[in-house]
Amino acid sequence: MHVTSDPPLDPDLLARLIAYAAAPRATRTWTLAELRPLFDPAVSVSTIAGRLGVKRAVVTYELVRVRRAGFPVPVRPSGGERSSRTLAIAGDLRTGMSIEDVARKYGLTEPRVREIRIRAGIPVRSRLWSVDDESVGRG
Repeated sequence: MHVTSDPPLDPDLLARLIAYAAAPRATRTWTLAELRPLFDPAVSVSTIAGRLGVKRAVVTYELVRVRRAGFPVPVRPSGGERSSRTLAIAGDLRTGMSIEDVARKYGLTEPRVREIRIRAGIPVRSRLWSVDDESVGRG
């Protein structure tokens, strides 16, 4: 017995989806079987892309096209849960720890720590220079 996780679609919606899949395109052609998982909110974009052997961007682009065509495609969360390590890094940045120190503490590159800072919405800390700072460099 064949078991599928595809959500049931009402006959009118299914007929519209069949017509949508049959329409010629300049980009990748999607079959009805490939389009159906887009209607299941439990199936992630990454999972769909993996099954089809395409990049996430291809699936995301098709989701946009399907929505614009008037289909009721569920909105999926844009990101996953942040790891406890990422939360700890963001916490250290919020307390004022420098990017260099955080990178060293967690064994990351500075660009990766900056990316975590940006994604967490932590503003850039600017440091004001003083006369004492300048005199240190003249040694």
